[in-house]
Amino acid sequence: MNPIKKNILLVHPPCPPKAPPSQGNALPTFPPARAQMTLMTFDVDLNSPLCGVSHGNSPSPVMTSSSMAETDNPQEIVSFIHRVVHTVGTTGADAVLFQMPFQNDEIQIEVLDTINRKTEITMGITRVVQGAENAFELPENLLQLSRLRLIQWIIPHPEADLDTRPLWQISGQGIWNHFMLDPRGISSEPSTFLSFILSNPNIAHSYELLSPAMTEEKETMPDTVMVLPPMVIPYRTVAPLPGIPLWQAINNPAHVLLYLVDYTRKMLFPMRIDPETGTSFSLGRDITFYFQKPKALPPGYLDEICKMVEAGGSVSTQWVRYNLERAFLIAYAMENGVIVGNSSLKRPRKPFIDRINKISGMDFTHFLERGYTSVRPEYRALGVGAKLLEGLTSRAGDHKIFSIIGEDNTATQKIAIRNNTRKVVTYYSEQMGKKAGIWMPESMIDT
Repeated sequence: MNPIKKNILLVHPPCPPKAPPSQGNALPTFPPARAQMTLMTFDVDLNSPLCGVSHGNSPSPVMTSSSMAETDNPQEIVSFIHRVVHTVGTTGADAVLFQMPFQNDEIQIEVLDTINRKTEITMGITRVVQGAENAFELPENLLQLSRLRLIQWIIPHPEADLDTRPLWQISGQGIWNHFMLDPRGISSEPSTFLSFILSNPNIAHSYELLSPAMTEEKETMPDTVMVLPPMVIPYRTVAPLPGIPLWQAINNPAHVLLYLVDYTRKMLFPMRIDPETGTSFSLGRDITFYFQKPKALPPGYLDEICKMVEAGGSVSTQWVRYNLERAFLIAYAMENGVIVGNSSLKRPRKPFIDRINKISGMDFTHFLERGYTSVRPEYRALGVGAKLLEGLTSRAGDHKIFSIIGEDNTATQKIAIRNNTRKVVTYYSEQMGKKAGIWMPESMIDT
C-alpha cells in the first residue's frame, strides 16, 4: 500500500510559550481575537509508518495575528469558528488540532460542536490539568462529539496523585489520550500518576516529556521512556517485547490524529513498529495459550512467570515460587516468543485456608485458588486475562475454585463477571491492607 498524504490544520498561538505552564505561567487560551493556523502534510501508511516520521511538507501559514486577548465577545467566537470552518474547506484538511486550551468549557463546546456539525473533520484538543481532583473530568456534551478523537493533556505536576478514573470513560468513547509531562515535576521518587501512564497504555495511550523551551519542534520520542525514573517502568524485569509502539515511531500527536481519521483507537493501540525495517505489526493477532503442570514447563519458563507475577505488583512475592512449583495447573499466553500473560490454579497453603475460613465463615479446605494473574500492560484489553481464566476453569475437573480480588480492582472484577464468576463474600485482608472479595464460578456455588 502506498502512503496516503493527509493534511492537518494546526490552530495555535502565533508565539508558542517558552516554558510549560506553572502556577505563575499559564498558557494563552482560545478563542483569541485571531489565531495562527498552519497546514501540514504527513504520509499515513499503516504498513510502514516510519516513512512518514518527517514533518512532511514545509509549514504553510494560513493566517496569522499577534493579538491573543481572551474574549467573552460572542461575535469574536462566531468569527473564530467561521475562520476555522472556512480554512478547513479551502485547504482540504483531514483533521484539525487545537494546540492550546480553550478559555472555558462553554466556549470549547460551542466551537467544537459547530465544527462537528458543519464539517466531517477529525478533531483534537488540548487541556491543562489544573488540580488533583476532577483532573480529567469532561463535560458530557464534549464526550458526545462524534469527531473528537484525541486529547492532549498538559500535566504541569506529574508527581501529583491525580484522579485518573474519568480517563477510562474517555478512552471508552474512542478518544486517544496523549500526555505532555512537565519534566520539572518528575523526580526519583515513585509517582502514582507516572506508574498509571506506563501501566495502562490501553487508557493512557501516549506521552512525551516537554522540553524546557517548548519549541514547535517535538523532541524525539522512541527514547523518551528511558529518561523516566526506572522504578516507575512496569515489567522492566521481564523479557522485552519486539519493536516499539506506533505512536513513538510516528513521533507527533498531530500525526497520530491523522491516523485516527481512518483507524480507531482500538486499532492503533496494539500497533508496533520494527525500527530496523519500518514495518508494522499488531499485538494480539497470534497469541497461543498453554495450560501445563509445573514440571511440564519448558526450561526457564517458571523463572519468567515468577518475574511476571512479581512485576504485576498485586501480591506478596514471598511464596510465589513455592506456590507455583506446587500448583495444580499453570496457564500462560505467548506471542512472538514472549510470555505476555499468565495465571494459575494454586493449592493454597493450610495457614491461608484456615485464615480465610475463619474470616469468611465458609469452608474452602479442598478448593483450588485461581491467582497469580499477570498480563503485560501492552496486552490489556485484548482478552488475554479472560481467556486464561476461562481455560483454567474448564480444566479444573472435580475441583472447586475461588479467587481473591481486591475491592478496588475493578478491571479484574469485570473479567470475572464476564466469565460467570461471582463474589460470595467480602472481608478485610490484612495482607493486602484493604478490603477484598472471594469470588467463585457461578456453576460451583452451592445453592
